[in-house]
Amino acid sequence: MSKFEKTGKYLAYSNIYNDVYWSKEGGLEEKKYVFIDGNNLIEKWKLDFTDFTIFELGFGAGLNFLATWKEWNQLNLKNKTLHYISVEKFPLTKQEIKTALEDFEEISSLLEKFLLVYDSLENGIHHFSFPE
Repeated sequence: MSKFEKTGKYLAYSNIYNDVYWSKEGGLEEKKYVFIDGNNLIEKWKLDFTDFTIFELGFGAGLNFLATWKEWNQLNLKNKTLHYISVEKFPLTKQEIKTALEDFEEISSLLEKFLLVYDSLENGIHHFSFPE
């Protein structure tokens, strides 16, 4: 049995956890509301620091990561670096991530860049750094 299946536009389902990865009403909006706004990330990013680290338990299809990267880029923070650390017990394949996220046009360019890096990833902890 596959770990993942796409059950409709914008909707991905985990066969391991028998649950959706995000709400069918708006996955990207949900991630912004729950993950970014819920942790007051934008306000925290405006504080005086040079490095900001996020640790996420459960990378899933990477939508939290890509939503975070999108918001970070929009703020155009000079001389600051975002470190995004994530742990995933059942990482999806490159193709599964692409399939899960291909409908989200707002993050398509970031998804493309991410998939170039993701190709060589294996089980374990993955660390991505984004200077400026």
